[in-house]
Amino acid sequence: MTDSNSENKEQAADNYYDSFIDAQNVDWEEAIVNDPRSRDDLNFLSTINKIKTAYKENPVQELEDLKAQLPPLSGSSGDLGGSFPSVKGYEIEEEIGRGGFATIYRARDIKAGRKVALKILRNRHELTPAALARFLREAHALAALRHDNIVHIYHVIDEDEVLGLSMEFIDGDNLNDYLTDNGPMEARGVAQIGADLCRALTEVHKAGYIHRDIKTENVMRDRSGRIVLMDFGLTRSTNPDSRVTETGVLVGTPLTMAPEQYEFKDVDARTDVYALGCLLYRLSTGNHVVEGKSMEELRRKVLSGDIPPISDTQPGYPVSLTKIISKAMSVKPAKRYPSTREFEKALTSWIQAHDPSQAPKADGESSEASPSLSIVFILGGILIVLVAILIFLIYLATR
Repeated sequence: MTDSNSENKEQAADNYYDSFIDAQNVDWEEAIVNDPRSRDDLNFLSTINKIKTAYKENPVQELEDLKAQLPPLSGSSGDLGGSFPSVKGYEIEEEIGRGGFATIYRARDIKAGRKVALKILRNRHELTPAALARFLREAHALAALRHDNIVHIYHVIDEDEVLGLSMEFIDGDNLNDYLTDNGPMEARGVAQIGADLCRALTEVHKAGYIHRDIKTENVMRDRSGRIVLMDFGLTRSTNPDSRVTETGVLVGTPLTMAPEQYEFKDVDARTDVYALGCLLYRLSTGNHVVEGKSMEELRRKVLSGDIPPISDTQPGYPVSLTKIISKAMSVKPAKRYPSTREFEKALTSWIQAHDPSQAPKADGESSEASPSLSIVFILGGILIVLVAILIFLIYLATR
């Protein structure tokens, strides 16, 4: 009897899946009432259907936000909220963020006695062996990175039920929140943030990785003003032997993806150059590089390079900085800066030209007057005094 009930349940679930795939109208609430045994699966399908409908109405909503709405499948090991996972050596205090694949917690590293951020992947047992191996390999590689503008990864957590990262806790806000609260930034601030992120990405690229998801939500500024590159969830190795095949898979955030990502072509450091250009454009204007009502419209605008000039919304914005940002967003990778190092040089040169106090000093150069110049001033002063005395003496002699 039990086997028969199980078969009937599976058949009913299959029917609902078929209806969903065929885009047939289903009263999901009624379905759940009629088949309470399949409640978890039906809730899952119902949620996906709502997201599909919402995405059609608002296609530029970020994919990560949509994926975050998905509940765990029946029997999954994902946390449901309201209770924290148990992680050996850490005391979890609260949930502070949630993405499509992971949950972020503020916690205390008991042994080190420091505050940390724990990024815990949900449903680790649903990862394929290849995906699990790639995550661990890349997590260890990124943990070896040490740069002031990259979030520090302290430890890779790999326990029976828990897979994730122990990271530096950043006390601050992401750049998207900054824009929401304050509006567009002034040009020099934009250029400085760009230079900081270029330095961070140069380290990432030197380690053999491409970030692929540079956006305002993934960059934080702490209370001291330090800029920190976060979230390496879509990072990809540049080593072909370590890649999991992704042909035909759209990876990234549609509003900041480079043309080659839309065309499913290989990516390299210049892909991150493009995305960083988009981020600087957004900081300058408060707007995304492209807007559209569908993915196809976004794709067309990105591939055509149909980007409104910064001056359209920010009259008087420095033309020279606009050119630097525009070059980074060139449709053809060959026309962009070949590396984030070259992009940084352009931004740094602009900063120095518009703020002389930031100009680098040559070796041995001092901000004070040099000794030889001081001697000239002293001798000149003595000469003036002597001439004045001589004139005074001549005046007395002629009286």
